[in-house]
Amino acid sequence: MEKIDRTKLLLSKTLKELSSSIPLRSVTVQKLVFSCGVNRGIFYYHFKDIQDLINWTYHVDVTVPTHEFIMNCSGDETLYNISRFVLRATYREKEF
Repeated sequence: MEKIDRTKLLLSKTLKELSSSIPLRSVTVQKLVFSCGVNRGIFYYHFKDIQDLINWTYHVDVTVPTHEFIMNCSGDETLYNISRFVLRATYREKEF
């Protein structure tokens, strides 16, 4: 897995926390950075907008682990097992 910046992880974690208490569409950059304790410039250094952060979060939480699982599968793995892994990864993030 590529090296992940701790600031990106903090922004992602805070986004998920905020989205558990308010609708995701109501999360603004201002609310996010206030909750993180960072400034807007830090956010925009890493992401172009909230949607970019959402996409990155999904990529890190679901896509990357799924890709790693598939790459480490033996030849015996079935589509069923791979599908189960993907669904479990998505389920873990269901609140988000």
